[in-house]
Amino acid sequence: MSSTLKSLLAAVATVTCLAAGPSSQQNLFPAFPDEYTVVLWPFDETEYPHATLTDASVNEFDLTLMSGGHLDKGRFGQALRVSPGEGAAVSFATSKGGAGPMKNPPPNGKPSGLWGPTTAPGSLMSALSNGNWTIEFWIRLETRPRERQVVIDLGDGLERGFSLELLDQGQRFLVSNTYGGFAAVCGSNALLLGSGNWRHVAFTHEAGLVRHFLDGKLQAEAQTSPLPRQPLAPVIAFAERLVHFEKAGWTWERPDPWRKEHRFNLALGEDRKGQGRIDGALDELRISKVIRYQGEFPLPGSHTYNYGPGAPSVHRANGQPLLFTKSPVPPRPLDLGSRKHLFIDTALLESVKNARVVSNPPRDRRVLNFQPGHSAWRPSVVDVDGKVYMYCPEGYSGKRGWTHLRISEDGVNFETPELHIYENYPDCVLTEVPFYGTFFKDLNPDAPIWARYKLTAWSSQRGCYLYVSPDGIHWRRNQSAMLPIESGGGVETFWDDQLGLYRSYVRRDVSFNSREGPSAPAPARKLCMFETDEITKVWPFRKLRDPYFEGATFPALTGEGPVVFEATEAGQVYRSRAIKYPWAPDTYLAFVWRFNLRDQTRRVDLGTSRDGGTLWRFFAPGSWYVEPWNADEVMSIYGLIRRGDEIWQYVDYGAAHGGGSDKRVYARFTQRLDGFTSLDASQETGTATSRLFTFSGDRLLLNVAARDALRAELRNERGEPLPGFTLTECDPVRTDAIRQTVTWKGNHNVAALAGKPVRLHFEMRDTKLFAMQFCKGPPGRDYCATYK
Repeated sequence: MSSTLKSLLAAVATVTCLAAGPSSQQNLFPAFPDEYTVVLWPFDETEYPHATLTDASVNEFDLTLMSGGHLDKGRFGQALRVSPGEGAAVSFATSKGGAGPMKNPPPNGKPSGLWGPTTAPGSLMSALSNGNWTIEFWIRLETRPRERQVVIDLGDGLERGFSLELLDQGQRFLVSNTYGGFAAVCGSNALLLGSGNWRHVAFTHEAGLVRHFLDGKLQAEAQTSPLPRQPLAPVIAFAERLVHFEKAGWTWERPDPWRKEHRFNLALGEDRKGQGRIDGALDELRISKVIRYQGEFPLPGSHTYNYGPGAPSVHRANGQPLLFTKSPVPPRPLDLGSRKHLFIDTALLESVKNARVVSNPPRDRRVLNFQPGHSAWRPSVVDVDGKVYMYCPEGYSGKRGWTHLRISEDGVNFETPELHIYENYPDCVLTEVPFYGTFFKDLNPDAPIWARYKLTAWSSQRGCYLYVSPDGIHWRRNQSAMLPIESGGGVETFWDDQLGLYRSYVRRDVSFNSREGPSAPAPARKLCMFETDEITKVWPFRKLRDPYFEGATFPALTGEGPVVFEATEAGQVYRSRAIKYPWAPDTYLAFVWRFNLRDQTRRVDLGTSRDGGTLWRFFAPGSWYVEPWNADEVMSIYGLIRRGDEIWQYVDYGAAHGGGSDKRVYARFTQRLDGFTSLDASQETGTATSRLFTFSGDRLLLNVAARDALRAELRNERGEPLPGFTLTECDPVRTDAIRQTVTWKGNHNVAALAGKPVRLHFEMRDTKLFAMQFCKGPPGRDYCATYK
């Protein structure tokens, strides 16, 4: 191990192990929520069956939206509205564990996990039973309460726990806290609570004294009386709760009331028995383990990042406009400018003869110095300050839900720091939640420093989520779910600088049972696309009237997004491994896993696109991007690493359908910069003529491998060769170079033609043409344009 890498690993271990306590994390992330927040429910998701209602605190006491709960416009973002006469509004979410017995539906198709085993929120009960706390929320009541109405009620099973309710037509609040051993009746100027306006309500507890605030004003002194103390609900692991369920006689046919009696429950807008329902909505319910308010205070803003002070603005494009789109080509010349153009297709060419665009497999296979510890790993590689970080999540088959991190300087020999990645462990790093997802460096220059690195993942029993990190080590889950759907695989995301959008590709599994979705009759694995200009808010998606459930408590992905990666004769789609190529505009690449149903193997099919949406071209069959070597299957690993004029790519070799975990091998390949595809001519002379375009610069650079020769000619609008730049005057290009300047009788200067409509004509033999670019400046190692 090099001394540099030793120092890096030591620093990683120091940061992770010594950063104990929530306060240190405030130096890495914005203070939303702060270190004293025990639970924060912003309700900022999009209403969809059984969507996760995210707890924005580090404790992640998530809720599940039930049939009696709806999400409407809130005081900030969305709010939870409770509907009279329907089922429960929310339930306490089941375990975040992997796919297990509670994931599968019972025979009647109803998702079983809605009232499955839960892990009691120990830190929440501890805060309520000891010392100081603050409970606050925004409430909007449509009608003046006539009877008892419950705001929050929680506890083990249906035993007494903690509750907060309105009494006497909304003139008093009752706080019943059996964990703290007291009840408090708080008088309130609550007659205005039925006005349909948003009101801020807060309660504090300090040394047996309860204070009540309405709209920032202290109300009448509370009357406190003792209550018999209730023992805290046992904080036991999900597996133990599941054993408890089974020993108690759990079966698929057990009704919901029975399930509630054997789990920890939390109810909002009613009590745990479904009584005392409010007619209104709640927003930003926060419980803190500190006294927030002593006297009169100004009304607080949102406690979340998305709606609080300094909330992010909508992202805007910071790249050039797309040059090629699916709309009809305008008659005017293309404005090529100084863009680097990769020959991933013939979009720039008007005519081609005896030449074709082909895919070029990577070379120089190097087996890594470790074997996968688990066949279900779906790694990502990310360049973090000049080091290769390989993130290896255990996936749903892993019992612990760890993500392993390996670090390398040379891209082949990896070292393992003495840590695993945990999510929101007070300042230690990513997650003990099984998930499939992709890590990437966010190339959006407007991304905040604490979100330079991102992960988008299908988190078990929660939906699809975004995670952010400033350094690739410390991670925080976003404050709202990304998509309230179950994915059949990873969630692959990148920043598109030319469109000003984040794009994500999510797998739609082989099952498909929705009349509303596209291609419904064709059962095959495909990929849907989602996009947004506000990455930290819930992503837009198409709501189905009758979404499809296949096992998780929330709907399986079917028609919620447009299908952009279709099954082909080469196979179904398992992953896209799609990216926006960072080193040239108008270039989208995908290293698609094609699944052969017959032999259960997967291969890598190269896909290219000019817009990342529907304009995808694929090269298999007959030209797999990576050969299977001596393994049954080969799968691409997410991410590209650039080192000089090389691109490093990683693959996973092994037995069919992920089998043989003890024999799987990871390898690194090298690809030429911009060399994924090329316009090829064989021994027979090939020609290609471009469409009309304008350019800027004074020279033409080519990325080319010419065993025989290539010549270039510039032509006018009528297709006539321009004097001084004809084929006969062109000095033959006979080289293999990333940046080859084209000359005509020794002259490279084409500045006189800049800004004028021209065509470019190539004549070549035994040549591969990868890319071209007009630019200005003396010849040098780098292209002299923006994209390097």
